[in-house]
Amino acid sequence: MIRNIKKSLLLAVSCIIATCTLAQTPIANRVKAAAGKLPKGAALIARYTDSPRHCLYFTNQNRLYRLDVIRDKTDDINFASEGYDKIISTFLGERGRYLFVTVDRRSMASDYQQDGRQLWCIDTKTQEIKKVGEGYKIEIKNNRIIITQKDKMRTYDMAGHAISPVDEFDMK
Repeated sequence: MIRNIKKSLLLAVSCIIATCTLAQTPIANRVKAAAGKLPKGAALIARYTDSPRHCLYFTNQNRLYRLDVIRDKTDDINFASEGYDKIISTFLGERGRYLFVTVDRRSMASDYQQDGRQLWCIDTKTQEIKKVGEGYKIEIKNNRIIITQKDKMRTYDMAGHAISPVDEFDMK
């Protein structure tokens, strides 16, 4: 009899735990629903369900957007004041806090090997936007960002901060 009660109690507790792990917060539910309703052709980049951000980021037709699920408002993120031809890539840095956007500026570049591509960083907690650097090649290696220009390479951490000049290479 006691064994049956223990088994029943264990089963009930297991069911409650399983149900609790499947349940989400109301913000998480809104973010999930919003992600399912993105415009055709849009690419989801990141979703945040914490209280300060409660949003998702996506690209559509070479534009970056932030959809705030509490305000139910979509903002066009204007990060490259000089303009750009297209978004090449996006990636997340340091624990998902920083969103990086690589853009191609072929038609606007004075010298493609110097400023043909730009890397922009958006702090998803503060909404601060900064240009990290520019060059003709932007890549991630060993958890570092490397921007190559015609005559030098610069390295940055995954928060967009320049790493000491010791790690900067002149290319001759």
